[in-house]
Amino acid sequence: MAELSHVHEGALRRRHLRVQALADRTGIGPPGIRVFVRHGTTGPMHPMEQDLGGLAHAFDLPPPEVLTGAALPGVAGA
Repeated sequence: MAELSHVHEGALRRRHLRVQALADRTGIGPPGIRVFVRHGTTGPMHPMEQDLGGLAHAFDLPPPEVLTGAALPGVAGA
């Protein structure tokens, strides 16, 4: 799967979502959304499994695909 940051960026564009709208849908703060989109899981903030599940739901992606793309140690499916 493509790097998670590219998946997020593409999904935001396709769905015409703004960062605030995505934050409202997922419960993740706008700064966290920006970091995830810019850096994926390698940035200064690391998404938790709950965050990844919310992003998967918001983007209509299968959660296992998002968890695999995140490749976080200790996260099921990563």
